[in-house]
Amino acid sequence: GAFELYQVEIGKGANRLAEPHAKGTVEHICIQSGQLITGTADNPSKIKAGDLISFPADVPHVYKTPTGGVSALLMVDYQ
Repeated sequence: GAFELYQVEIGKGANRLAEPHAKGTVEHICIQSGQLITGTADNPSKIKAGDLISFPADVPHVYKTPTGGVSALLMVDYQ
């Protein structure tokens, strides 16, 4: 499948509910600095620098910065 790779910077206080991508899409996020709450809207996880998370992105998903800004690598995998 195709994928997109992004270097992302998310500012302090972000609280985004993202719409679902196409069926089968998975997101992989590796945190470089900061802390992020992300994952499916019904079951997000709190991750920090050095952590990697993967989750289905064909459902609503969230990005929240509880303590400050975040720098991360994001890969959207369109399986």
